[in-house]
Amino acid sequence: MKEQTFKKFMLFPLIPLIAAFVFDKLFFIGETPYYFLNTASFVNYEHKEELIFEMKEYLSKKDRKKVLAIFGNSRTTSFSNSYIEKNYPDWILYNFSVPGGTSDYFYYLMGKFQKHNVRPDFILFTVTPQGFNNASRIQMDEVMVYALPPAFIIQNLQHLRLDDITNYIAKKLFLSYKNKPLLTTIADRLKNHSEKKEILKFFISRSREALKESRGSVNLSPHEPVKDEVRMKKNAEDIINNFLRPFQYSKSQHYFTEKFLFIARELNIPSALLWARVSPDLRQMKNKLKIANLSKDKKITVREAWEKHMIHLADKYKVKFLDMNYETDFQCDLFQDASHMAGHCFPEFTDYLFNEINDIKSGRTSANTD
Repeated sequence: MKEQTFKKFMLFPLIPLIAAFVFDKLFFIGETPYYFLNTASFVNYEHKEELIFEMKEYLSKKDRKKVLAIFGNSRTTSFSNSYIEKNYPDWILYNFSVPGGTSDYFYYLMGKFQKHNVRPDFILFTVTPQGFNNASRIQMDEVMVYALPPAFIIQNLQHLRLDDITNYIAKKLFLSYKNKPLLTTIADRLKNHSEKKEILKFFISRSREALKESRGSVNLSPHEPVKDEVRMKKNAEDIINNFLRPFQYSKSQHYFTEKFLFIARELNIPSALLWARVSPDLRQMKNKLKIANLSKDKKITVREAWEKHMIHLADKYKVKFLDMNYETDFQCDLFQDASHMAGHCFPEFTDYLFNEINDIKSGRTSANTD
């Protein structure tokens, strides 16, 4: 009798947990999420899974063009397929860039490439210091939570921080922790016969269609470049404070970078590491502010702490490190914010990339020589 009572007592704490788990799922039945979702970025991650097989099917065609795959983040999402078709008619782009794209996600995708024997003619891997910081004030967990399946997390537990793992488990188990159903948002979207809810629903549907039509790219920003120098400097300072101060180089992301470069080499796919351009203010801060912890008593700049590792990996795997910030002849310096080039720069950006790719494939340049 005492044993049964003890078992019931031990089960008691599970009752509210199970109730909370069930209640959480009620918010995600049918069209309910459209009343409170505040992001549609998950559409990008869902589409990339499909894009792998779309690209594989295209690669099997006898009369196909050369295929470029870009793995990147929000800095590399907005390429114009019509511009590429007009100026580089021998090439076609499949864009695997996602908001906040980091090396763990690229490794996951390259594992898919390896499993399904998907071999584009060239891959650009976009890397950035923000994606390698273990001490960021704002957690960059979107890719991990939305894009990486539990099997991948389990296989790589030893390379992930405990905080990241617990955050992942919590947001996977309790969906409302990941997408908070705020009452103010719900009330607002119930107005006018749920007009705003229907707008979001249409936007998500159209986003899925657009990503499929453009093979993963999104439309170039129609906005004019920001010319307010005070605003741009403030934005650069915010990025430094939120994502780079202090800076502690991530051994985990280093490991994942090495893994995706290794797979690319195993599949015999030519590739390069790309450091996409950021604004002059942000470039200067990364190059001058000593906010990276080298030791207890010594600090160095973000550039010093991060760049040397990229150059080392590029040398080790015989790929080129394309530095568009400091060691470059790239000219366009127009931005929509401190971290993203304006759409006006993307034609030149596209030319820069294809010139580099053609030089690499023709053997006119070697790794890390300008």
